[in-house]
Amino acid sequence: MGRIVGIGKKTTAVLNEMGIETIGDLASFDVSVLIERFGVMGARYHQYAHGIHESEVGGRKGMRKSIGHESTFAQDTDDHTLIFQRLDDICQRIHERAVERNLLFKTATIKIRRMDFQTHTHGKTLPFFTNRLQDLRKTVCELTQGHLRRDEKIRLVGVRVSNLKSVNGQRTLV
Repeated sequence: MGRIVGIGKKTTAVLNEMGIETIGDLASFDVSVLIERFGVMGARYHQYAHGIHESEVGGRKGMRKSIGHESTFAQDTDDHTLIFQRLDDICQRIHERAVERNLLFKTATIKIRRMDFQTHTHGKTLPFFTNRLQDLRKTVCELTQGHLRRDEKIRLVGVRVSNLKSVNGQRTLV
């Protein structure tokens, strides 16, 4: 299963518990059950098992559309301190990449995948372009706070910036 995009150790373990051991098993499995268990990713896993992937093949054309990173916890967690630390680390990585590429962003989006594989994304478009780390951290914190619950464990968090603008010669905003 590790050969299918997005299916790591934990997802493989869940699939195995469902009786899915091979890509052939996944391809022949009832897609509605996969969707019920994994949400939209269940449908994608089923498509991937059939060799269907709708991403475009070819070289990069034009400017990058977004910069993002996501991270899966070793164990699902409801520790908000740990979750915000991980988000802070991700913000740092994205900030470094934006500065290296002389890019400003205007939109920040968070991704939260719960232990039941429900995935939620929430974004905010700022009234200005920026590549300041404190702007990204503040926006990510605001977006995340309203979507964490004490009784629900999180398996993955991610951050993406988009609505990018190139600034030649300027390294970072003050």
